[in-house]
Amino acid sequence: MLKVGFVDGAHGHTHDLSASGAFIRGNSHVEVGDTVALELSFPGLLKCVHLEGVVRRVQTFEEDGTCGFGLEWSSAPSEVQSVLRAMGEQNPWELADAKTYRVLVADDNRVFRELVGRAVQRLQAQTGGHTRFDLVEAADGAEAWRVLQRERIDLAVLDIYMPNMDGMQLLDRIRTHHRLEYLPVVMIAPRADNLRRDMLQAGADFVVDKPLRLFDLLETITALLKYAEAREAL
Repeated sequence: MLKVGFVDGAHGHTHDLSASGAFIRGNSHVEVGDTVALELSFPGLLKCVHLEGVVRRVQTFEEDGTCGFGLEWSSAPSEVQSVLRAMGEQNPWELADAKTYRVLVADDNRVFRELVGRAVQRLQAQTGGHTRFDLVEAADGAEAWRVLQRERIDLAVLDIYMPNMDGMQLLDRIRTHHRLEYLPVVMIAPRADNLRRDMLQAGADFVVDKPLRLFDLLETITALLKYAEAREAL
């Protein structure tokens, strides 16, 4: 999954990205046959990839009003093919060996923080133990901000609703801080919440629905860390 920006200012993210096309879910409403210009951005990467494609199918998601559509690229830029090769490891959970990732989870719900902890433990097991994960917990946005200021964090998982400083306020601070502006951020929000569009526009890399599906969180964390690795390799 990658973050998508449309020329009309709308936002979304990809599913099933390939060299020939992608399925994109976001707040841009299109029709079959439309030509769509967009840019793909990679969490932590400075350069965006500008693409154009033709809409081949459309799907509306009633729970949050977003639109999904299958897009066929008018052309497949070498940049996309290079990233696909970099992400196309045989083991979908494989990350850089002998590295420790520090994951911040900010939520006032202790049970949710424990769930994220189990997710990163499972991800560590999937890598065969070669990659380690340190989980850093914060019970509200203000505590999370203090952690971000004093410690190295590789990825942040933020709940939208927290006391003292909510997830949107914390995200704004992150995106306007010179050292943290490219930090991969996953926002967690209720499935029916209408703030998904606002979170993406504010700079969230992904929005994961509550009730949380463990696989969705694992897939998102892995994808974001892989993109961060790709940036370091450029």
